[in-house]
Amino acid sequence: MYKLGPVHKMSDSVTKQYIEDYCINRIRRGDIDLESYRHVSREPFNMVARRMREIGEEIESKNPEFFAGCCEQLQISETTAYAKFKDLADELFKDQENGQRGTCMSWGRIAAFITFSGRLALHCASNNMETLVPSVIGWTSRYIDTKLVAWINDHQGWNGFLEFFDKNRVRAMEDELLSNVIGTALTYGAVGVGLVAGLAMFFRR
Repeated sequence: MYKLGPVHKMSDSVTKQYIEDYCINRIRRGDIDLESYRHVSREPFNMVARRMREIGEEIESKNPEFFAGCCEQLQISETTAYAKFKDLADELFKDQENGQRGTCMSWGRIAAFITFSGRLALHCASNNMETLVPSVIGWTSRYIDTKLVAWINDHQGWNGFLEFFDKNRVRAMEDELLSNVIGTALTYGAVGVGLVAGLAMFFRR
């Protein structure tokens, strides 16, 4: 199990560094190297960044078709990207029982959110919208720093992320993800809502 040492409160700059590291690494795994992000190390800069990369890759590897098509199904464009990103994020963290947005937090949902952001950054870089990559990084960082930061700080900061995603727990999660996502997406019908509801249903813990 990974350890970070003493718990430290999050800051805007730290959050952005994690999200930038994750998104640029995800783009590089898609065989794209952006000149403006050469400063981002190819090796993770600490244990949290390493585990974040591992979790995102593991989530995607178990559900390749789902994540490969999610941005296309949402019909992301330069004019619609932010609105759809915001709607997806709000839906993901909505309490499915009482319908209140931004009220249901968990490390699982946060991991799903970061994984989606990485996939969205890759989609933009792959479809002549690379100018949106810094926007995706900024949107994700700001959402975490404004809507999720209190919950994260109350759950041991990024130490809590490492504790939650120990390897045994991840293995236990793997087999359930795909069936839950697909089943819920079919139940909801609408593409955008179905995609988000699928993630939210599995990551409700």
